[in-house]
Amino acid sequence: FFFSSRRRHTRCSRDWSSDVCSSDLGLVGGSSQESLDSLKARTVAYLEVPQNPGNKNQHQSWFTQNTTANYAYVFQTEDTFYNYIKCVIAKFDTTTLNFTSYTTQELVNIKESFISDGQVPLGCSSNKTEVTNPTFVNIDISISGLSPNTVTMKNEIKSEIKRYINLLAIKYYLSDGLNELTSSSIQNIILNTRDSSGNSPTVSSVSVSGTGGLQADITKPILGTVSFG
Repeated sequence: FFFSSRRRHTRCSRDWSSDVCSSDLGLVGGSSQESLDSLKARTVAYLEVPQNPGNKNQHQSWFTQNTTANYAYVFQTEDTFYNYIKCVIAKFDTTTLNFTSYTTQELVNIKESFISDGQVPLGCSSNKTEVTNPTFVNIDISISGLSPNTVTMKNEIKSEIKRYINLLAIKYYLSDGLNELTSSSIQNIILNTRDSSGNSPTVSSVSVSGTGGLQADITKPILGTVSFG
């Protein structure tokens, strides 16, 4: 292995592109010869540092193209020695708007395929890669003063709220302030709903609960219950 120092040396008898010489390797003559043990330690330390941080979009595309997952998010962090990759995947039914998780063995098989296909960046230990199901948090909605207070209108509102909340997990990460799940955001969804006759609803108040368990880049919301009072 050859290393380039921050200085350019010109005093070497054999100038290997003026980047590597005795003070770099310590293997040929020189007053500051480096021991083989020291060189070995530097080599190991160098190879343990991630040289390619990878590309999250590339990894997400790999999952949607090579597995049955149509929901995939990749989170990457790194420290001095490792690049940590957390891959969160699931199957999403666009008709029922529900998610299906993978079994433990399926996740193991997908992880092994991910690694064997060369997706783990250079210098990243494969045991620092995690493939997991998402963690979902139920969001409960309470609606008061609905008019028209009909079964048809209630069903349409439930359907639209479920579509909105469950698709949040697909479209993008939640904002830090969880602005997508405020009472006013949910109320706007309700007021834009129409029943089969084209009627628009009015409500006196809307409350949202369950958001306390959410973290913007880890957990994802799905609709729990909708109640009318």
